[in-house]
Amino acid sequence: MPPAATPSSDSNAPAAQGWDFGTALALGFSLLATIAYALVARRHSGFRGDDYIGFHGVVTQTLGDFLLTPIDVHFIPLHKLMTWSIYRIAPLDFDVAVAVMCVFHLLGLWMLYRTLVLLGAGRLSGPLTALVGVNVYFAMLLLTWSAGIARLPYVLLSIAAVYHYLRFRLSGSWGRLAVVVACVVGAAAFFTKGLLIPGYLAAVELALLPETSRRELVRDLGGIAMVAVAAVAYRLVGLQFISTGFEAPPIRWGDQLIAMQTSAMILHQGVFGLYPNQPFSAANWLVVFVWLAILIWSVARNRFNAVVWLLALGTLGVNVLTITLSPRMVFGPLIAFVERYYFEMMFLVVLFLAILLRREPGAEPRSDRLAAMVAWCGVLLVAGASWHTFGALLKSPRYQNWSTARTYAENLRGELADLRRTQPGTLEFADGPLPQHVLGMAAMRVARLANFLVVFDPAIRVSSRGTCRYVVRADGTITRPPAGCTTP
Repeated sequence: MPPAATPSSDSNAPAAQGWDFGTALALGFSLLATIAYALVARRHSGFRGDDYIGFHGVVTQTLGDFLLTPIDVHFIPLHKLMTWSIYRIAPLDFDVAVAVMCVFHLLGLWMLYRTLVLLGAGRLSGPLTALVGVNVYFAMLLLTWSAGIARLPYVLLSIAAVYHYLRFRLSGSWGRLAVVVACVVGAAAFFTKGLLIPGYLAAVELALLPETSRRELVRDLGGIAMVAVAAVAYRLVGLQFISTGFEAPPIRWGDQLIAMQTSAMILHQGVFGLYPNQPFSAANWLVVFVWLAILIWSVARNRFNAVVWLLALGTLGVNVLTITLSPRMVFGPLIAFVERYYFEMMFLVVLFLAILLRREPGAEPRSDRLAAMVAWCGVLLVAGASWHTFGALLKSPRYQNWSTARTYAENLRGELADLRRTQPGTLEFADGPLPQHVLGMAAMRVARLANFLVVFDPAIRVSSRGTCRYVVRADGTITRPPAGCTTP
């Protein structure tokens, strides 16, 4: 690939690009999609099981203990700091939680646009950014605070790490590399996958190999090694806090193959806003054709792009393996159908697409404009497909009752507020199980009201005996004790 097409030989590209129509269109389009998804998400969901586990820790632990207590095998203190902050600043307000997640998303898109420009994507930077901005799997993250507040900051900091690494390649500034290290540690403190960022940087470096001198390559690989050392150091620190009781289930290679195939189908369709129907619809086959066309065209244009494809597939494959080799595989290959696992890979797809689709030096600007127009038409189609897929997923058995979790919490908060106007001090409630739509799949720590109600009011006392107790109904409303009844 000729040097003129690379970031290392076009250091003024971002400055030359500036704020233009493509920038405004990409960010404006993404903003509209984000607002639309947020409005639907806030109506259809609320805090659920894993979220309440976090809030329970906020109420029952000191701040230091809470931050340093891992979540299963994940040592993620910044994730827990965000949970502590949202509970203390806007207690149990899901609308504020959705807004915070959207802010991280929009910052990530701005960082992605700047990175694509730096990579030399030119006019395609806008539509490629919007492709991530309108993605249906971002919308699915808005349904769950604990999942969204782990992944969206991780995506932002991962992109920032790539951006500053590219700047390091241009300038050789070790200050830039220090920023990369900070981004990696910060990303890992939100989401353990942040430890994979040195691998992303190595993949990008190898994708740019034909245009990198030997001296630059030695310097760049040395920089990546330093970033990797920081990631390993963070992991070693985190292991001091993680219990050794968590073990991955035995590897069943048949299940691994099924899970990997499922993930590949969901990911390659999800980039364009579709879900892999069984059997494939005409739209699903069209997506397959588009991917094949990009593959054939890009490799015919430059044979080294075959290596770029392999790097992209390897990077995405490692991401999937972090799921299929985790303790969550106790649920079997079905774990690959969980939608929240896929948005975190979309920026990687777009980064490699940008490398594959960069305009060759000497190509006519007119062809660049035509490619951008076609890409923007594609983004409009993807936005429509994503919106349709989002609606279909919300109607699926997995999500159709999630709105009742929000109703339950709103009813409970409202009636507790009414009680507190006339009943100060300790309130005694009857114990009982939480409804499944509030509990979720694995939030056993708050499975009963005895642990759950303290999140709403720390002065509540829960017991399983006596008749003079308040009772929480299945919809979150409260039944008062019989008239004249007094609590001993």
